[in-house]
Amino acid sequence: MAVPSSGPISLTDIQAEFGGSSPTSLSEYYKGGGYVSVTDFAPNVPYSGQISLSNFYGAAKTTLFTYTYTTNTVITLPATFTGVLNVVALGGGGGSGGNDAQYPGHPGYPGAIVTGNVTANPGDTVSIHIGTGGGGGGDGALYPGGNGGYSDNGYYGGHGGASGGSGTSGSGGGGGSATVININGTPRVVAAGGGGGGGAGHENGSVAPGKPNNNNPGTNGATYGAAGQDKGGDGGGGGGGGAGQNGGVGGATSGGDSGAYSGENGANLVPTGGSVSAGSNGGPSSNQPGTGGSVTISYYAS
Repeated sequence: MAVPSSGPISLTDIQAEFGGSSPTSLSEYYKGGGYVSVTDFAPNVPYSGQISLSNFYGAAKTTLFTYTYTTNTVITLPATFTGVLNVVALGGGGGSGGNDAQYPGHPGYPGAIVTGNVTANPGDTVSIHIGTGGGGGGDGALYPGGNGGYSDNGYYGGHGGASGGSGTSGSGGGGGSATVININGTPRVVAAGGGGGGGAGHENGSVAPGKPNNNNPGTNGATYGAAGQDKGGDGGGGGGGGAGQNGGVGGATSGGDSGAYSGENGANLVPTGGSVSAGSNGGPSSNQPGTGGSVTISYYAS
């Protein structure tokens, strides 16, 4: 319960909201002091100097709220929100490539973890779009690639490329879709999806597993990941690109009946001062899908 926002207020009202024992004085209630925390909703209370009862109109003791989401969600920030969202967002993982009869497809790449603080205002609309994982590639002639991770806002992963038309080569895994946090319709955080793994080939009995990506993320020129290339002969299909602020390029096939390249990861949108690390949700072995992302947000409000 906040201090009244209009009309007469007293030290008793302030003491009831922020604590303290009688007798008390207004000088005990500077912001950042023993009773009014820097995270409390008290935008007009000074840290030092002149202070008056009117500085406390509408002020409130706040609590740290933490929520974790694994499905798309829309929230409205409360009136006593203190201005900063702490965000941890994980993008969808890429699916792994399919096997040849002897050789494995490449594992899918994990989604990115983006961590940071985002400024916002009370009453802002925060829409959370959770990235889903890409599908795993399959084994066999002309086997279609894994589906890219789905997104409802254009940040979807690329489909894996199909395997060749002869033999038992693997198709490419699908790229993961990105996890996106919009504030009032504007993207403020993008945790990119991981690229799908390249499918394995079978080149004259030599080792021809799926190949890694080329470490060239986020160059598709769009938010979605590009599809992996299809392959002829007995070669593997390319992995799909992961989605992101810029989507990843799809994996290319290679000469002969070799295994194909994996798709590239998407690019992230990181809050100022934030950080990026890799998750652990890519498809771990041949034919396995990547798993979806998540968002955890924390903020202070009364």
